[in-house]
Formats: sequence, structure tokens, C-alpha cells
Amino acid sequence: MFGGGIGTYLYTALGGLDTVSNATSSGWQHIKAGPAAAAAHRLPFGRAQVATRFGRAAVSWVGGAASLSETSTTHFTLNATIPSGATGMLKVVMLGEATDVYSDSTPVWKNDAFIPNAAPGLISATLVNEEGFQTILFEVMSGVYHLEAVSVLQT
Repeated sequence: MFGGGIGTYLYTALGGLDTVSNATSSGWQHIKAGPAAAAAHRLPFGRAQVATRFGRAAVSWVGGAASLSETSTTHFTLNATIPSGATGMLKVVMLGEATDVYSDSTPVWKNDAFIPNAAPGLISATLVNEEGFQTILFEVMSGVYHLEAVSVLQT
């Protein structure tokens, strides 16, 4: 009835799971895990999963409205599973300024820079502007990831 458009939107923007198809990869070989930046700022959480030819790809995240509190910091948490044989890009949305990102309590992004070799499977990271919001893109190997971003709220 909707031509797949609404389902695609729910999985990619709100749930946070998408694939990259280009000249070197296709069919869930390279997976994007993480919500659209606007969704992360406005919604409390999201999740999605799909059975791929490599195995189950999954993402869940908590941010936006769920992280608002009386304190001067916010938290964005991303859990992702990239199946064996695939690679991924994890999208961590900055909900404030001076964001630090931790992988299972180990710092992997600090002072606006990636910390190489800090956690297994994390290859690199870059800071981009997505929809007017700062987002950190982590290139990763297959594996299970738990990333938490702690940001200072803007006053």
C-alpha cells in the first residue's frame, strides 16, 4: 500500500539500520547502524533488526528525550551487532558539546579525536554534520558493540 517507503523510513531513520550498496559492497555487506540525527534528538529510543545473508544485524539506541535530566550532561547509547563477514558504520549522535564516547567504559573518542586501538573492532572515526547535528561515524569490523556518548549540555 505504501510502496515500501514508510517501512524503509522506520528502519533507517527511526530504528537506525540500513545497508550501503555501491561498487564494492551490496546485500547487507556494509551496515549502517544508528538513527538519523534528528530522530536521536527528538525520540527517547529506537531499535531494528534484520536477517541478512551474513546473519542477524541489529541496533538499539537510547537518546534524546530519554537522556534529559536535571544535570548538565546527556547520554546517547548505541548497541549494535554487525554479523561475521560484514563491516559497519556506527552513528553516534552528539546531543551536546564536548562529547566523549566510551566503548564498554574505555574512551574511544575524546577532545574531538578518535583514540586508535582503544577498543577491538573500531577502525576509525570522523565527525560529520548530519541534518545540522554533529554525528561521529565509527568504521567497524563485525562484532557486538556498546557505545555511550556523554555530552555537556549547551547553556
